[in-house]
Amino acid sequence: MDYDPTDHARGRMPPCPQGDMRLTHFNYLTPCFDSGPACGLDWAGIAAVGSFAAAVVTFAAVLVALRAARGQETAAETAVAAERAKAEHIQEREWEAANEAHRKVAKQLAHAIGRELAYARRQLVPILCYWTPFGRGRISDALIESYGNDKPLNDLVLLRSCTGKLQGFKDEDALELLTLLATWQFFNGHPGIRADQVRVKAEKDWKAFARPRVEFGLELLDMLESAIERMERFQEGKGPGARVELESLPDRVEARLKVLRTRMAEK
Repeated sequence: MDYDPTDHARGRMPPCPQGDMRLTHFNYLTPCFDSGPACGLDWAGIAAVGSFAAAVVTFAAVLVALRAARGQETAAETAVAAERAKAEHIQEREWEAANEAHRKVAKQLAHAIGRELAYARRQLVPILCYWTPFGRGRISDALIESYGNDKPLNDLVLLRSCTGKLQGFKDEDALELLTLLATWQFFNGHPGIRADQVRVKAEKDWKAFARPRVEFGLELLDMLESAIERMERFQEGKGPGARVELESLPDRVEARLKVLRTRMAEK
């Protein structure tokens, strides 16, 4: 049989005479992963499978790393929380210790300040009774001098020096002490006019002239007595205790004070 070249293009192969070795059959190999007579290795597929396996391994490694990082982060957060709690506990103990120290100092100051205020009351009451607007007769020179004095009373030296040491007192106690100090300093000052002017006003109408200052003095006295009671309660946690003799006033002075309060309350 004659060979037609087109037969090869059409996929038809002419029979090969036995023993004719000029033409051989084509060997078709099936891609596979096991090498054999009829199987050729598919290197692209093998590479793809290897890449996939590598990706799986990488993904697993990332998950492990993330889990380890999350565990480390949790451990770090736990450690930070523990350190913060420890620091807060230490700080609270330091605050408690400081507050306890302030309370001890406040008790000591309350005792001393209470005594100073009691002595101040012993000064203030006689002055108010002496300046009474309801006096009769001629106003004496001694009264004019006392009323026009630059400082008719002593300063509250101890209380003034302790204004920066009131941390152990309650806010209302500290506020009352500071208000009392400011009021005392204002009252215990010069009336603002000369002695001769005091004389003129006193002779003209002593009652109208002296009454406003005495009213203010009685208000100061109320503040003073309230602060004394606060200091006594603070240092012992009890009510007012017995006062020493030097803190008390004679009965006749207390009686005059009572009369003065009654008459000042009248219209």
